[in-house]
Amino acid sequence: MIIKETIVLLQKEFSLEWKNRHIFQSLLLYLGSTIFIMYYSFLGKSSALSPFVWLSVYWLLLTFTTFNTVAKAFLGETAGRVLFYGTLVSAESLILSKLVYHMVLSVAVSLVSWLLFGIVFDSPVQDIALFLLIQMFAVGGFAAVITMSAGIAYKAGGNFSLSAILSFPILIPLIIMAVKASKAAMDGLDRSVSWDELILLAALNVITVAVSYLLFPYLWKA
Repeated sequence: MIIKETIVLLQKEFSLEWKNRHIFQSLLLYLGSTIFIMYYSFLGKSSALSPFVWLSVYWLLLTFTTFNTVAKAFLGETAGRVLFYGTLVSAESLILSKLVYHMVLSVAVSLVSWLLFGIVFDSPVQDIALFLLIQMFAVGGFAAVITMSAGIAYKAGGNFSLSAILSFPILIPLIIMAVKASKAAMDGLDRSVSWDELILLAALNVITVAVSYLLFPYLWKA
């Protein structure tokens, strides 16, 4: 039952996005503008970035792009729509659909970020496949954490800043592990060096989704 409800809600989310396209387009505009500003901040010289600076700037870009992608996850949900959801679907289905939708959207935006950033700035990454795998796990974790925080902020009165306050302390360990693992991929080290961080990132994704699934029904009824 929950799986069917989640699929229906996911179809609704993706169909609305396909119909409006404003979210993805606004994110691309934000992403392009940010990279453009970065490029001219370095005097238009992509070679001016050392590998360490490149990695640091890239993860800053991913973090804030993901936050802008997900932070308003519940912003468009009116009280009437929430009541309507409550009569049709379970809270578990609702949070699962939000999590999956925003994780998929965030990963898609992150891949576009990689493409655009790699075009503008010379990429020093040697193991691209491992780097992108780490990126997808990390961004998926970012999206899951921010989605749950956005739900809490919504129930607390829709305060957008509360979502940031709740999210960033939890995101810090994710960012540290992602940067450490991606640094090894960038330097072309043996893949076994990054397995511990990669497994931890995957585990944190699972834990975040599980905790959201278990706690969200109580939050939604509050």
